[in-house]
Amino acid sequence: MATAEPPAGDESTASEVATDLGQVEYLVVGHVAVDLYEKRYILGGSATYSALTAHRLGMGVGVLTSADFEPLIVDTLIGRTNLLQAETPIRILRVPAQATTCYVNVYDEHRRRQLLLGRAADLRPEHVPNEWRSAAVVQLAPLNQEVDTALLDTFSGGLMVVAPQGWMRGWDEEGVVHPVPWANAEAALARADVTIFSIDDLPDPDLRQRYIDLGRMVVVTEHRRGCVVYERGKKPFRSHAFRPARETDPTGCGDVFATAFAVQYHRTGNPRAAADYANCVASFALEKRAWQSIPTAEAVADRLKRGKRRGV
Repeated sequence: MATAEPPAGDESTASEVATDLGQVEYLVVGHVAVDLYEKRYILGGSATYSALTAHRLGMGVGVLTSADFEPLIVDTLIGRTNLLQAETPIRILRVPAQATTCYVNVYDEHRRRQLLLGRAADLRPEHVPNEWRSAAVVQLAPLNQEVDTALLDTFSGGLMVVAPQGWMRGWDEEGVVHPVPWANAEAALARADVTIFSIDDLPDPDLRQRYIDLGRMVVVTEHRRGCVVYERGKKPFRSHAFRPARETDPTGCGDVFATAFAVQYHRTGNPRAAADYANCVASFALEKRAWQSIPTAEAVADRLKRGKRRGV
């Protein structure tokens, strides 16, 4: 795991980043997080779920994140058996911080209540190594306003995927997370090749439609109803959700969906195939706690052939 070392006295800025990171196909930008789940801390956050999903679907993955020294990053994303390898399956560039982002998620029958207990450093263009600026797919996955919108213009040539949930989150003095307006939405929607968010992120139908109109391709997920894909100049279509073997934990399901859509759209250029594929992958994410049920490409291929879908 490489570390972007900041100048003295500034933990949020890195004037020099680690070298010899090599090329990556799929780059995720956003905070990993330590989530408290049933009195146990596990690695979470959009960056974690997205990196593991892209890796298990066969992509070479890089993660630009920020955290205090966090052993769970090694355990979860790299694996201790890979530490001595010249190239690890998932390459991590960590901007040092005095804290690791930490959330507590509390679910009831109708919604999720979140508490933000700690927050790592912001992520900015100067943190991105040159080798990673030409990644085939770049996913900006903010968790708590940490991804600088200047990163929208940092990359060249690759598929730009924006999952803006973390740009629509604020928190009060007690850490209770609440919705806030999405600043710089127009710029992000204009730059992104694909924008993916949940209907829960934007329950206001008029605002949701405004973002759909501004975006090149906008995918709105709707839980058990699957998703609707809006591509500029074309008729929108629905892709129905796949039925999971069981429903255990919805945490991270949206992140898994977004990454699976990006992977398949990059490979095929077909948004309908990407939507079906993402719904299939996301159905696995419901089946076990946290990220443990993110599937392999082989498991996904089997469910695409044999799996049952809701509403079909």
